[in-house]
Amino acid sequence: MPSAGPLDMLSDRTVLSRPSIDLVTCLLDFKLETSNDKNIVPRLAAALAACAQLSSLGASQRMWALKKLRKLMTSHFGANINVSSLLASPTGETAESDSQKSYSVLSGTALVSLVKGLPEALQRQYEYEDPITRSGKHLMHSPFFKVLVALACDLGLDLLPVCLEAHKWSWFRRYCMAARVATALQNRTLLPVAFCEEVIKKVYATGYGAGGRLGTGTDSVAAPTLLESIQHVFIKKVAVNSGGKHCLALSAEGEVYSWGEGEDGKLGHGNRTPCDRPRIIESLRGKEVTDIAAGGAHSACITSTGELYTWGKGRYGRLGHGDSEDQTKPKLVEALKGYRVIDISCGSGDAQTLCITDDDSTWSWGDGDYGKLGRGGSDGCKIPMKIDTLQGMGVIKVEGKGDYHRLGHGTDDHVRRPRRVTALQGKKVINIACGSLHCVACTDTGEVFTWGDNDEGQLGDGTTNAIQRPKIVSALKGKKINRVACGSAHSLAWSTNKPVNAGRLPTDVPMEYNHLQNIEIPVLRNRLVLLHHFSDHFCPCIPMFDLDQAEDGKGISLGGVDTLRGVLVSSAKETAFRKVKRSRSKGGLAGPDGMKSVFGQLCNKIGLFGPDSLMLPHRVWKVKFIGESVDDCGGGYSESIAEICDELQNGSVPLLIQTPNGRDESGSNRDCFLLNPTLKTALHQNMFRYLGKVYIGCCWYAAWDCHQNRQPFEPESCRTSVEADFWHVTQCILYIKDMDDEALRVADMPFSTPSSTGREIQLSNKYTKIAPENRAEYVRLALNYRLHEFNEQIQWVREGMARIVPVPLLALFTGYELETMVCGSPDIPLGLLKSVATYKGIDASAPLVQWFWEVMEELSTSERSLFLRFVWGRTRLPRTIADFRGRDFVLQVLDKYNPPDHFLPESYTCFFLLKMPRYSCKEVLREKLKVCHSLL
Repeated sequence: MPSAGPLDMLSDRTVLSRPSIDLVTCLLDFKLETSNDKNIVPRLAAALAACAQLSSLGASQRMWALKKLRKLMTSHFGANINVSSLLASPTGETAESDSQKSYSVLSGTALVSLVKGLPEALQRQYEYEDPITRSGKHLMHSPFFKVLVALACDLGLDLLPVCLEAHKWSWFRRYCMAARVATALQNRTLLPVAFCEEVIKKVYATGYGAGGRLGTGTDSVAAPTLLESIQHVFIKKVAVNSGGKHCLALSAEGEVYSWGEGEDGKLGHGNRTPCDRPRIIESLRGKEVTDIAAGGAHSACITSTGELYTWGKGRYGRLGHGDSEDQTKPKLVEALKGYRVIDISCGSGDAQTLCITDDDSTWSWGDGDYGKLGRGGSDGCKIPMKIDTLQGMGVIKVEGKGDYHRLGHGTDDHVRRPRRVTALQGKKVINIACGSLHCVACTDTGEVFTWGDNDEGQLGDGTTNAIQRPKIVSALKGKKINRVACGSAHSLAWSTNKPVNAGRLPTDVPMEYNHLQNIEIPVLRNRLVLLHHFSDHFCPCIPMFDLDQAEDGKGISLGGVDTLRGVLVSSAKETAFRKVKRSRSKGGLAGPDGMKSVFGQLCNKIGLFGPDSLMLPHRVWKVKFIGESVDDCGGGYSESIAEICDELQNGSVPLLIQTPNGRDESGSNRDCFLLNPTLKTALHQNMFRYLGKVYIGCCWYAAWDCHQNRQPFEPESCRTSVEADFWHVTQCILYIKDMDDEALRVADMPFSTPSSTGREIQLSNKYTKIAPENRAEYVRLALNYRLHEFNEQIQWVREGMARIVPVPLLALFTGYELETMVCGSPDIPLGLLKSVATYKGIDASAPLVQWFWEVMEELSTSERSLFLRFVWGRTRLPRTIADFRGRDFVLQVLDKYNPPDHFLPESYTCFFLLKMPRYSCKEVLREKLKVCHSLL
């Protein structure tokens, strides 16, 4: 019945006429599998669909109806509902097959209207939420969208004609693929065939970005950068001319994207506006384009039927339409009707176009000066005309302007008809590319030849001298090159041949991986490749999945987050994590408890920080230590972080406690700490939030190193600790569970369990002693208490972390990965330290430098940690070179120390600098370094 309240004032008839969703919720809170009445399922599905669309219900109630409907539709009861027929039939009636007769009652129901409207509703919701999540305003998609997309995936909408429009629904197909592969991995079933056969091709761009020609904005980039706007599209070809200002991309579905400068209409969007992100050419939709070409001011494409379309600047008739008009949209070349075009090329800096048809004919049109059209003379033409002299296969014939020896004939004469390049006679050329003033070709044997202008070293021979005839590039011998490309004054060569071996495999599985001992090495390698491939699919879709594990079972999750946490590779998870941008706001103020500690003082000041201060990549605050004259340029800052780590572990700040195993010196995780479950005041709530925001969040975001042992941030960590950290407790509970009834009565044990702090917690007001009749209740309550003992403290820490890091994504990381990302690795890899080392006053190969690194090799992990504390104020190295953020370790040797063996090294933690005397031998150096360690 409806709940009490204002309804008490209404008549019985009015109350009974209103839907009682609370009653329905209670009645449907059971397992559908226990029911044998299949006839009620379609009626129940229709009723749930009606509730999901009922405007009088609240959002949470409609969400509940959608979740229940999804559960019903994915059960064996809903498997017989033909969704395709529901979408196709105007009334929702399905065919009268034996498996569908029982569902004839669906005709005209709310389920039909829901399923029919689902594609449009899903697409509209995606178009609304996608810009919000991409901009970083929201971390995840809304719960409504997550349920909607999960339901659509379970119904298989991506396989139906309604979702065949490739670009529009590509995001949904990628989501469905990720969800199905995740389910297959979780349930240990066969992977989808499409996943096994798919090869994802992504587009990267680098260089000068003016006009949006890179597709990543208008900024220039110095390293290959992913074009994220089309990363979900299977791109099979990219076209860009050798100095052009626009690009084309062709997808596997035959759709064409363009971006860059829009002058002359060469982007094909019907205007002359530049575009700094890839945009699909709408007028080519449905044409099934198979090839593309980009010129300096015009573009072209070939369809699956052999038709040729051109667009852009029309001057000199380069478009082949019989006039000189610009075309802002692709237009069919009528003169080639009846021919099947199989290849196309557009002039980069000049106004000509060439193509090949399947009858072995070559055609050219446009500007004809210098004989570039190959028909003799310098006359141009505005429609395609054949080059009669171009016949034969496997040889190169060139024509056109000959200065800078770009034609490869050994002279700078202009050639008006195709002439064989004699230097390549006997060679079968399989790929060729032309720059502004040079050419590159590769043969079927993998040899690369270059000729023409060489002012910028674009010919690859180690000089800047022009080459008159094709000359082999000796540096590429044996590389099996089969592809070449040219910029205006640079060249590229690469091989598409896959290597026989992707790397040396270990001969044996390491002993510590005992579960893998009986699996062959190639199988393990393939498994690793599979996991990387799956992670690349799943992680970009993370915002669409429900990662929350609801305690009451109302939340819909993958069901396999626990499984996927260890399956997803760390690099893919970290990449997804780093893309997230969160809005920040101020926290509360800490009270007087712990105000004399560095952590307490920081809590007191943190409220003065701006909303973005904690997101700074280097120093977030400046430190002044009482009694020290340090001018904090980074060293004091690092030291303050180290002090906070010490305070959290030595009891100065009561937020953490030692694990029971640590106190009892038994079991595992003895060196770890737990959140203190007894701290629940408003002051402690704020301190826990600051612990998550300032300490954990900033360490993760800014790649600090905090010499802090593990602590549970997630309820799952506590569950794992039941057997690990609470070894004695679990043994006692299991012992009580298996005790004889008589022995249990004699034991006369209290109905309580020890907390993590050692205090006895009474579990029930009803029972005071454990007896055989309440034994099961005791085991349940004891385990439940230990599982949820830290829930409040974890929630406060998560609230603080949420200001800095994307908390829902933490569900994807294992405990070890969380520890590594927050605390860094306890190991000090000297190879990483060497890679960022620079030397002053001494050569890198000098004996003193060699002694230094040999001594560092001899030090234990704890001693290396002390050395880092001495020289940098940190106790662990960043995980990668990128996390050093350009900071080098500087080793400076000075001769002012005399005699040198009487002096100790000096450190400048602000600058990661170690000043060292010129010691006479390795033994003295070792002794002096250890003295420095002992002073910390």
